[in-house]
Amino acid sequence: MGIAHRSFRKTTVAGIVALVIGFSALGALGVAQGQTTPVRTAAAAGYNGEITRTQVIDRARTWLGTVWYSQTACYQQGQPPCQVPSYRQDCSGYVSMAWNLGFSRYTGNLTEVMSTIPRQDLKPGDVLFRRDNSVQHVALFVRWADGGRPVVWEEYSTGHTAEERTWSASWAGTFQPYRYNNIRDDAPPPPRPRPSDSPKPSDSPASPPAPSDSPESPLPSDSASAPPSPVTTTDEPSLPVTGSGSAALLGGFGGTMLLLGTGLLLASARPRYRGVRRRPA
Repeated sequence: MGIAHRSFRKTTVAGIVALVIGFSALGALGVAQGQTTPVRTAAAAGYNGEITRTQVIDRARTWLGTVWYSQTACYQQGQPPCQVPSYRQDCSGYVSMAWNLGFSRYTGNLTEVMSTIPRQDLKPGDVLFRRDNSVQHVALFVRWADGGRPVVWEEYSTGHTAEERTWSASWAGTFQPYRYNNIRDDAPPPPRPRPSDSPKPSDSPASPPAPSDSPESPLPSDSASAPPSPVTTTDEPSLPVTGSGSAALLGGFGGTMLLLGTGLLLASARPRYRGVRRRPA
């Protein structure tokens, strides 16, 4: 009986420990899932509503140097369809996020929520837009540089994160300025380009990218630095870690420990019942 009692006690303790570990793992899973829930930056009340230029710039800044370009991924969510506040990680998804739209638009329907404006009226939070047989792209206007060159924030190519770039005046001249219909001014506009800053005939436009069947065609670089390598639309860059894989492992471990603990506790009860004998009548 002494050996059976010690075995019962060890099995019971092991079962309790397994249950505690299992519940702790599941509790940690809940915390991990809460931490990976996308956090919205300050913006207008509700999607597709009014938003100020400062709010647009603040939202757009959160992707700079952080979110890798992809036509098939949603930031902080994974695979499409993207559900707000997650947005597709390409040029129009980036603009959709900055404008706090209700879903990730693409260049084929982005014009439904914006209107053309004169080039000299461009302000932070407006966009430069182009959609034709060779280029489908949109970039967020930030300010003017010298020589009539716009400074933009954009998601533009596989292997790059959202970044700030200065376009040549000739390349920018192939894009049409647009303004989100619900954007509102809350800061003085940037200095307008001088008449002498208009594109010069000597400016050579950037080479257009190859046509693409996907929603957006990646753009080549037209900055002073060397252009990026040719874009391969099937090449996926590394995506930010969202914790989904870790959460799955943690949940599986917690469930296994709960099952193990329950089994040990049930097994520990058996020796006690086997030791009971009926007294003679």
